[in-house]
Amino acid sequence: MTPRQSPGSRWGWLLTLALTVFAVAPLTYPGFFQAQSGFLPVFNAAHPADAPHWGMPPDRSDPVRDEGRWPYLLAGLAGQISHSPGGAIKFGYGLTFLLGALGVYAWTRRHLGSRGAVLAAAVYTYLPWRLNTVYVRGAYAEAWLWALWPWLLWALDRLGGETPAEVLAGAAVGLPTLAATFGTQAGLAALALPLFAAYSVLVPARRLKAAALLLTPIPLWFVARLAAEAPVPFADHFLYPFQLLSAAWGNGPAFQLGAAAVGLTIVAVALLVQREKASTPPDRFQTYPTLRALRFWLIALLLIVLLTLPPAAWFWRGTGLDALLTYPWQVLALSGLPLAFLAGSVVQLDERLAAPPWW
Repeated sequence: MTPRQSPGSRWGWLLTLALTVFAVAPLTYPGFFQAQSGFLPVFNAAHPADAPHWGMPPDRSDPVRDEGRWPYLLAGLAGQISHSPGGAIKFGYGLTFLLGALGVYAWTRRHLGSRGAVLAAAVYTYLPWRLNTVYVRGAYAEAWLWALWPWLLWALDRLGGETPAEVLAGAAVGLPTLAATFGTQAGLAALALPLFAAYSVLVPARRLKAAALLLTPIPLWFVARLAAEAPVPFADHFLYPFQLLSAAWGNGPAFQLGAAAVGLTIVAVALLVQREKASTPPDRFQTYPTLRALRFWLIALLLIVLLTLPPAAWFWRGTGLDALLTYPWQVLALSGLPLAFLAGSVVQLDERLAAPPWW
């Protein structure tokens, strides 16, 4: 059972694209913007054969923590066409905003309906950590992970479908997308595997069984073995809780989850509790068919946030997963998925928003 699609749902794709305009607009300014990565992405785009380690000695490369080559090969191709490596990188950033928003819309529409999916895509696009990735840190490869991950979740939903066409579409999109994530930033891509495996087991819950979850330690261990020595002490960079809510960006990366996203998440949880109390047990799943997905993403968000805080130091050290990242706060890249889903679910949980007269 999926949420009822309204006649206005056919405009959802266009509205999703239109809502990205303010995120993409700064990329249209002349010249290249100042970020912590400097002009390194531009140099990598100008020399794709040497990317992503242009100007660096070979012994300093780290295939796990460093950026992958795939995004720069795409930028290099765009640079050859436009004869502007800086323009190619800005084009790539803009493409990540568009693909990410469309991916969230495509993934969440089955769960949240067209209206909820548009809201989820808008929240995903304007999360402070998402904007920080592009305009403050200049993390070109990580920006591509934000674009690819929603499409991987869309593919997992289709792999759990009932028709051969759905399964074929899921495999056709999911396998190349998964490979692309490892060619973008292997450490973060590997760390995302348990989340996606758990989603495939607990949410679609048809074809994809616990074997997916049980097999995830194998690629995690393999990728961690490829990591070089850590460039900085990992344990020195855990966050304090106030940093997740602070609006002060300063000169360094901002770790704010976003007032809008967190506020909508709190509203979604309150509506869910209210709705469950008002429903009799036999009707609970009938009144809200994506209840399992909502609970899953709420738990996932709490775990992701916990992994950035000092109490999680024993987990990183004991599992050896600290070899996958340079800083523990990099895991915040995964928080965009649950925040977008939970924020968009407000529309489905509140019947007054689910069926407004103007849509």
